[in-house]
Amino acid sequence: MLHTDVEWHPSPKMLDSEVFRGREQVRHQIKALHDRFAAELDITPEDGRQIGDHVLLIALFKGENQITRRAVKSRECWLISVRDDMWARIVVFPT
Repeated sequence: MLHTDVEWHPSPKMLDSEVFRGREQVRHQIKALHDRFAAELDITPEDGRQIGDHVLLIALFKGENQITRRAVKSRECWLISVRDDMWARIVVFPT
């Protein structure tokens, strides 16, 4: 579902030095999300809107911290631009 020219922006500042580009780099970034959690990561979409080729997704991430084994919750908001029915750009916003 990732476009060949996909971009991952880890903050809304969209600094060029922080951007991950291409499927391989973005897959690595998504894998890093999973690696923050020791146990199985549970992602629950809480809300979302689509306007044209843009999707706003708010999701709750739940798992366990790798080191402390404490329960961890993180809410993330992603703005996803769609091109050719694939994710072309993902911008992560703090919630």
